[in-house]
Amino acid sequence: RGDEPGAARRDAEMKPDKPSAKKTKRKPALEKKSSGTMDGAFLDLFWQLASTAADARKAAALDLVKRLKAAPDAAAAAYALKRLVGGLLSPRDGARAGCA
Repeated sequence: RGDEPGAARRDAEMKPDKPSAKKTKRKPALEKKSSGTMDGAFLDLFWQLASTAADARKAAALDLVKRLKAAPDAAAAAYALKRLVGGLLSPRDGARAGCA
């Protein structure tokens, strides 16, 4: 029956389609460095930067600068830059002010 006109097309139509699942590349998680820069207190600074209280934002900004200067860590600096830029785009007034 393969010699009939349109047999190849009919056979192709009967085969199930392969799913075209796209694999997304996952970014590697930030690892905690031995310097301890990426600890919970460091991460909490970004929440404090978004506070509506000006004094809390100022203290968090000073602490962030001190931590980044004390233990230069490329991963922590890149993370801080990402969070600060993201904060500028935030709809929250405190976050925009704290990240500016």
